[in-house]
Amino acid sequence: MITASLSANIWHTGWIFDHLLMDLDSDGDDEIVLGGVNDLKHQAFLAVIEPDIPRSICEVPAGYAPSFATGKEVAYLLFPPSEAAQAIARSSRAVKLKRKEPDHLSVSIQLPVTGDADIPERVYVLDRNLQTTELHITDEYKSIHHQLRQERRQEHEYQAAEKVKLLYLECLSQAAQNKKARTPHGTEIVR
Repeated sequence: MITASLSANIWHTGWIFDHLLMDLDSDGDDEIVLGGVNDLKHQAFLAVIEPDIPRSICEVPAGYAPSFATGKEVAYLLFPPSEAAQAIARSSRAVKLKRKEPDHLSVSIQLPVTGDADIPERVYVLDRNLQTTELHITDEYKSIHHQLRQERRQEHEYQAAEKVKLLYLECLSQAAQNKKARTPHGTEIVR
């Protein structure tokens, strides 16, 4: 018989769509990696937390939940909104997390287009330091970009300049400020 108990209570303002366990800091213990959408920022997010934090809450308005400690994440990253997401006023979301190689993490960002229909937008490959090593823009995203251009909701077709903008991830976590350089150093641009 398997028994389980609650080991942590983590609140987040938005939806968490996926999670996985991965040892990102090479200490022999897995961290909890969460992916979803931050409803306050209207952006896809990735949070890394230690499994021994009993009560924590990701960024919320002041006084929202005073009994919870905020900013306890090892890392909290926001993925920039795409031009298509801005054109249709929808929030992209990190919906699929996958271990890639022993020390890399794949984060699939999707765009909710209509109702429950999502299109895969882009896939980031991050190293142990959560630096972008690869960014793949999907053909489905390029197609929706083209469609929005035809509907005059987008000023231009998809361009490589948008991909450059999507490389810059914002780090919100206080615990990760010493790792805050989220620039695309060493990033492989995959067209």
